[in-house]
Amino acid sequence: MERRLIETAQSVIIAADVPDLEALRELVKSTCDIKGIGGYKVGLELVIPNGLRAVVSAIKEYSDLPIIYDHQKGGTDIPELGEKFAKSVKLSGVNAVILFPFGGAATEEEWIKTCQKEGLVVLVGGHMTQKKFLASEEGFIADSAPEKIYSIAAKNGVRDFVVPGNKVEFVQKYRELLENLLGQGNFVLYAPGFIAQGGDISETGKVAGENWHPIVGSAIYKAENKREAAKKITEKIEKARIERRSLEIFAQNKAIITGSHIVYTSKRHGSDYVNKDAIYPNTKATDELCGFIAEHFKDAKVEVVVAPAVGGVILSHETAGRLTELTGQEVLGIYADKEGDTLVFKRGYGEFIKGKRVLVVDDVLTTGGSVAKLVELVRSLDGEVVAVAVLCNRGGVKVEDIGNVPELFALVNVQMADFEESECPFCKASIPINIEVGKGKAYLAEKAKVA
Repeated sequence: MERRLIETAQSVIIAADVPDLEALRELVKSTCDIKGIGGYKVGLELVIPNGLRAVVSAIKEYSDLPIIYDHQKGGTDIPELGEKFAKSVKLSGVNAVILFPFGGAATEEEWIKTCQKEGLVVLVGGHMTQKKFLASEEGFIADSAPEKIYSIAAKNGVRDFVVPGNKVEFVQKYRELLENLLGQGNFVLYAPGFIAQGGDISETGKVAGENWHPIVGSAIYKAENKREAAKKITEKIEKARIERRSLEIFAQNKAIITGSHIVYTSKRHGSDYVNKDAIYPNTKATDELCGFIAEHFKDAKVEVVVAPAVGGVILSHETAGRLTELTGQEVLGIYADKEGDTLVFKRGYGEFIKGKRVLVVDDVLTTGGSVAKLVELVRSLDGEVVAVAVLCNRGGVKVEDIGNVPELFALVNVQMADFEESECPFCKASIPINIEVGKGKAYLAEKAKVA
């Protein structure tokens, strides 16, 4: 697509709904240099008492980031007002405008055309964040209206769209609509509706696609430490990006199995399985996943990466190698062997643990039992466990389940139901156990011995 309003594929747009220009200056000054902040959105609270030009000037004292003017809701009046609106806004120095053209196709087309003529980037919205918005929800807007609005905008050269971030199913619906109209990667979504309005950036990030920017206001400007609040939200964006990409890698390598009868390492049964062994032969995919882990912990001063054998061996070495590249300091990669029901270090590997900062890695967490044993082992050798990192947390495992480690970082978090053998619905339905993945083959062999 053509040059973007915001060069990065994902960032946070701060909705600067603060009471006065001094508060605006403080907000911009404390956040404009944070990696992951993409621009500022301004609206009626600042513009009506101060004027748009003064608001823009205050922001530009500290930042050259894009400024988006939200007329709340521009593009609803008669078509003839579009030109006057566009010319007036352009004089203020803003970079883009948000239009919600509920006034019909003629108004939408004219307002888009006149704003584009003035060199303004046009963001078009068709579905708002409040409850009871659509007619089927007791609102006034026809259920089909948003799709019509987005479609008309796309046909008129708009490539930036506002969607309701707190309504995940609609974000996915409109993304798919725009992909059909414009092609994947040829448009950008902007989404308000987070934190105060109930939206979850991580969940929306899974369906919004590669190019999207959450619009966040009060969670930042009402915070006692605005800078730290902004940083935390940008971190959520990065985490959502990593999870979306990791899921893509899993899917591309057919690493997620559904609708089967699986026996897990924990001896519990279920229908779904994350087959990490399908990923490991793909060295590029494995390297990318380990790179995500290394990037997250590059400032944690990790000295040793340790994993349980067998599956974790590759992760340990790959992650340690990527950390060495990122930090310029040698990071060792070792593993622990299984011996009965415990884990032990062989080959002298335990000597590398004492007094070191250790990152524990593994592939899939179901109950966390193996990782908990490894954490205990590292600590027994006077190693400091700085965190646990896994490809997938499929069991909802928490830090207290694995020795209250300082952090549990999972590239992917998925919920997969599992059952004790005595309560397994797949056993009761006589569904054959999968012997290709998981522990099904060993389980059946053990059952045969008992029989």
